[in-house]
Amino acid sequence: MAWAELTDVRCYYEVLGQGEPLLLVPGLGVTCRTWDLVVPELARHFTLIMVDNRGLGLSLPKRPPRSTADYSTDLLELMDYLQLDRAHVMGLSLGGIISQRFAVDHPSRVERLILVSCADRFSPYLRQTALMLRHALRRFSWEEFARAIELLGS
Repeated sequence: MAWAELTDVRCYYEVLGQGEPLLLVPGLGVTCRTWDLVVPELARHFTLIMVDNRGLGLSLPKRPPRSTADYSTDLLELMDYLQLDRAHVMGLSLGGIISQRFAVDHPSRVERLILVSCADRFSPYLRQTALMLRHALRRFSWEEFARAIELLGS
């Protein structure tokens, strides 16, 4: 377990494996645990940097994010903290949207961008989905919510 004290978040992350760095950005409402099924294979080829986005899992926000630019800044600061000049970046769902924003904001820091099951922007449909999921998170336990997200994403 490791934390990085960043400007707007006490960011939880894990580093596993060996090889070129691969930053794994999880989707809406899930933590770095969402990558667990693929970690053994990926860790054979890459040094994985698995992060909990601001306000999720073990990451503690100092202020809530206002846009994907805030998440992009968190990733940049985490890479600086880890003294990484460049990394491959893989984003899942909302993590893919965040990863795209990071690649646009900081292209010199991205070796390759890998996008999994994501859109190109946070559309009105995705905003409504996020609101629905936020309401579900208030109603369900974290475990029930994570399981529902896993089932919906399958």
